[in-house]
Amino acid sequence: MSADKVFEFFEEISRIPRCSYNEEKIASYLLAFAREKGLKAIKDEYNNVTIIREASEGYEDKPGIILQGHIDMVCEKVKGSKHDFSKDPIELIYDGNYLRANGTTLGADNGIAIAMGLSILSKEDLKAPRIEFVATATEETGLVGATNYPTDLLKGKYFINIDSEEEGILIAGCAGGMDIDLKYEIDRKPVEGNVYSLLVHNLKGGHSGMSIHEKLLNAIKSGGQILDTIRKENEIKIIKISGGTKHNAIPREFEVDFVSKEELGPEIYMEDYRQLKEIEDNIEIDLTQVGYKKVEAFTEDLTNRLIDAITKIPHGVKSYMEGEYSDIVESSLNLAIVDTKENTVDFKISARSSKNDKKEKISDEIHTIANETKGEFIQSSSYKAWEFKEESPLRDIAVKSYKEYTGENLEVSVIHAGLECAIFAEKYPNIDTISIGPNILKVHTPEEKLDIESTKRTYDFVEFLINKLS
Repeated sequence: MSADKVFEFFEEISRIPRCSYNEEKIASYLLAFAREKGLKAIKDEYNNVTIIREASEGYEDKPGIILQGHIDMVCEKVKGSKHDFSKDPIELIYDGNYLRANGTTLGADNGIAIAMGLSILSKEDLKAPRIEFVATATEETGLVGATNYPTDLLKGKYFINIDSEEEGILIAGCAGGMDIDLKYEIDRKPVEGNVYSLLVHNLKGGHSGMSIHEKLLNAIKSGGQILDTIRKENEIKIIKISGGTKHNAIPREFEVDFVSKEELGPEIYMEDYRQLKEIEDNIEIDLTQVGYKKVEAFTEDLTNRLIDAITKIPHGVKSYMEGEYSDIVESSLNLAIVDTKENTVDFKISARSSKNDKKEKISDEIHTIANETKGEFIQSSSYKAWEFKEESPLRDIAVKSYKEYTGENLEVSVIHAGLECAIFAEKYPNIDTISIGPNILKVHTPEEKLDIESTKRTYDFVEFLINKLS
């Protein structure tokens, strides 16, 4: 079966480190592949790689086809894992009809697009117009590669992104987004008291776009709720605070060390615990007494401002779309990261919206909270929405081809997650763009798994679609 080659390539790239900003080796692998196949390849300073397969004889006048995916992956692992993403291969496990990893993210988002693209470029008997395979870098941390991709390289007309995660659904629009940073200058003072460590963990997490509407707890918000309860009856001062690891992942863990004037026990937050367990029954909260010590801790004022910020910053769905797509999230926020640096406590917030004006309103809301809690507001990155087009020949051809090939209807939808399609549609206004992909579950978490049969069907359909476009 032709799709078997996809898994051979996926196994190969799974041996290569490719966390965001660590993509040199996977980029070199793609260049070596192109040399071996006698194809032209271009790598830019951002590690974007473009491989070009010129049109087959007799197909030179047909519109070119662009296949696109990203080479980086979200690198998450279970607590206690010794996996080193900078050098260790992803340990793949074939588990029935699913492919997963051993205690880490799988990287099917978006390694499966790379594997499919390489499989298509490897087909010696493929008769097709010019195919441009675009493998972008650093997508997971703000669409960096796509944002810096040249505006004069691509010649193709039909742009097929393979970064969707649900078979049978064609994506024709997506939300825009922005990252917002808040910084709080640290003011430490020596203090003596009961030192505790509070850990909120074992949450499910998930993709901050695809999963934001689900009943999922945010570990930072949950931890902030507990701290808010504790401070109401006790004088506390934070020593250090941290939670979350990725701007586009719902935080699964939160940890804070603090000093309390009074001795504490878990009974103080039991009502909070009961409320949180109603949302995620698997949540675990550990309060560990370190001892009575003299330490350097944040001032009470800074402690209160940080807790105020965590409790005030919204998390989750802000609004839904209207009309035909009223079940799709329109605007949302993810309080993604809090981290203690040497001189500051840093927050990272990911905002998304299909409407640029609503995205700006969210920004204004966070700016107000920053002012109220005396934090520095920084809008670190922003990208526009990929707006749905009423007319799309590529979408029409794909829908008809899917019905012909599978006998099923291909659902057309727009999604709340951000896709690089938005950036390429802006850089190349004349391209016609769609996004498709196989079933991938629990992306951005160590529970990520790829549906094997869905992947085979999706790849075969991509081949069929290319033949139709040819």
